[in-house]
Amino acid sequence: MTPDVVVGYARSMEIKQMRDVIRGSVCALVVFGCMWALDVPSPAAQQRTGGAAIPTPAGVESSKLPDGTLMLTDARGMTLYTYLKDTPQQSNCNDGCAAQWPPVVATGVPPSDAWTVVTRTDGSKQWAYRGKPLYGWIKDARPGDLTGEGVANAWKIAVVDAPPNLVKVHLAHVAATFQDAPGQQGLLATAIAEAKIAAQHAALAAKAPDNLDAMKMHAGHVIHAVDPGVERTGPGLGFGVKRAAAGVVEHIQLAAKVPNVPVTVLTLASHVLASTNNTLRRCDEIVAVAQRIRAAATAADAAAEVARLNALAQQLTSGLDVNKDGQIGWQTGEGGLVQAQAEMQLILKGEGS
Repeated sequence: MTPDVVVGYARSMEIKQMRDVIRGSVCALVVFGCMWALDVPSPAAQQRTGGAAIPTPAGVESSKLPDGTLMLTDARGMTLYTYLKDTPQQSNCNDGCAAQWPPVVATGVPPSDAWTVVTRTDGSKQWAYRGKPLYGWIKDARPGDLTGEGVANAWKIAVVDAPPNLVKVHLAHVAATFQDAPGQQGLLATAIAEAKIAAQHAALAAKAPDNLDAMKMHAGHVIHAVDPGVERTGPGLGFGVKRAAAGVVEHIQLAAKVPNVPVTVLTLASHVLASTNNTLRRCDEIVAVAQRIRAAATAADAAAEVARLNALAQQLTSGLDVNKDGQIGWQTGEGGLVQAQAEMQLILKGEGS
């Protein structure tokens, strides 16, 4: 097969592949049925409200969490917090504490009686909502992060009314909607979509065992779908299986740490974690194998690695029957994204009942 034929064939396959991914992503969301199970607003409803829902002063906005709770953010959309050790209209977070939890600087006139200005010990002004001074948190990396919740048993997300159901918030990030993901779909659906792209290109590499250029090209496409931080260009969605799977692990663990989580949720969450951690290990191995293919000097050298690449890429979604009992479970070493999805559906069913 000539290089021109290879490129032409690859392009036609990529067009077909992207159509399949779009269908697969839609099907994944339909299968989950998680919007109704978690009472999650549509992704559009989760955007920053810009103060439309409640009057907010300069530098403060409001945003809906996935469970519908209205929380307060700064102008960048970063989560704001309150400090349980504060007293009404007085901040007790100063010096080193304030370096970690920057006070929200008050400027202008309070837009309603719910807002007041607190004078800090250094004379600076800070916004307080319903008497509670507001702070940022330096360890939140992006809008939507909630890592300050519960720190030292003293920090809480600044909300307008009732506290959020954090179990549902974190499960929604896994199953329904995540702000940074393509199309704001859930992290698990994103991982599955990217895994399909990786599997398709690993299979294409396996079909060209005598063509070194083709095997190297498809190995690069596999890396891009798995970890675009390693290979920046390719047919993937630009998010990567690895990043999406790591996000699933993060938010499942956060959901499991919420106080008074039902035992059934904890049990099923451990199953999701086991299968998703399998996926993360396979991601690292896939990248290593694909890089060996791209460094190969001959078609024979590359072909010796391609079979392993193809097997691992298929396992991202389907898992592997390690104990040869005729079925693939969620257990460590076996489960893939399909098994994680099945366990997640059981969690959502329980949460929605």
